[in-house]
Amino acid sequence: MCLPRLTLRLSFAALKALVLQLLGRVAEQGCDTTPEQKRINRLLAGVRSAIKHPFRVLKCQFGYRKVRYRGLFKNEQHLFSLFALVNLHRARRLITQLG
Repeated sequence: MCLPRLTLRLSFAALKALVLQLLGRVAEQGCDTTPEQKRINRLLAGVRSAIKHPFRVLKCQFGYRKVRYRGLFKNEQHLFSLFALVNLHRARRLITQLG
């Protein structure tokens, strides 16, 4: 017998309040962080690094530092192709092992 899957469903306001509560905790100057704050900081650092890494690859590997105005459609298409290259760059080890 399968157990029902438990999911946490939050409204946008509740989710926003939760994020602000987690991010709004700042250690006071000269005070040590509590173990709970350290645990939350470690969790947030993992999420932050996973989000920021593709943008670092986009900027450093593919030179996307400044945007020249070509029109919104062309800039959007250029970004789509660059992020496709970022995905290939991230999967390069798997691709070389298979091929």
